Amino acid sequence: MVSKSLVLVSTLALAGSILMPFALARRGAPTICFPVHVAESYRFVVDVGASDADGTEPRDLLHVTLATLDKEPSALERMETLRRACLRLEHADDRSALMRTLHDSLRQRVLDAEAIDAPPEARARAWFDLGYAHAILTDFGAVPDATDTDHGTLVARTTRYLDKALALTPKDARMHVGAAFAHAKQNTARDVPYFQHLLAAWTSDDRLARLNVEAALRHFDPELLATAAEDVTRNLEQALARANEEFARST
Repeated sequence: MVSKSLVLVSTLALAGSILMPFALARRGAPTICFPVHVAESYRFVVDVGASDADGTEPRDLLHVTLATLDKEPSALERMETLRRACLRLEHADDRSALMRTLHDSLRQRVLDAEAIDAPPEARARAWFDLGYAHAILTDFGAVPDATDTDHGTLVARTTRYLDKALALTPKDARMHVGAAFAHAKQNTARDVPYFQHLLAAWTSDDRLARLNVEAALRHFDPELLATAAEDVTRNLEQALARANEEFARST
């Protein structure tokens, strides 16, 4: 554990003069702004820049998105699928209707999985896809009742969906990455679930999950990469403790 953390800190220290200003300049919702590190075998019709050069019509993109979600077992690939799809749909003339259709389709998949009592992994994937899409579409202001519901309620809804997924597969490090991204905010204050999920992913043995934690820290939490930090795990644990204290004081 410590040796892995020390390797990460050493690597980041070599590029510290580049990474720190870069991270500060690129803060934003990670569900939208930062590509997810995925397996080399991952394929999706939309490129990382959300280009429409492939000629796929936005409505057809919904079918491609759902088909990709069906074939990709990893939460990371499904996160990137949803991110690219929503970036592409953002430029469609009927943007709101298409995004809400995507949301409705994912919600129906949850209902179907629960109705037939699908295996835990399948139900977890359905809940996770709905939760992660809900986080992205909340950032876009495109969930079905976005204009009638306050932001706190929308965030709480995302949390419930993702909690359902992780209750079914609590050791899925990649789902913890997605839950962390969905809980990240655009300022230096972070909520408790953000650090909880980030720590769960970082302390796993999943290489890609850990790679995404590293990327999140570079892009989104440069204060956690201070050269004084000897151990990223301890740093995250301290950050989680601070977040818990802040939460306790605010309630």
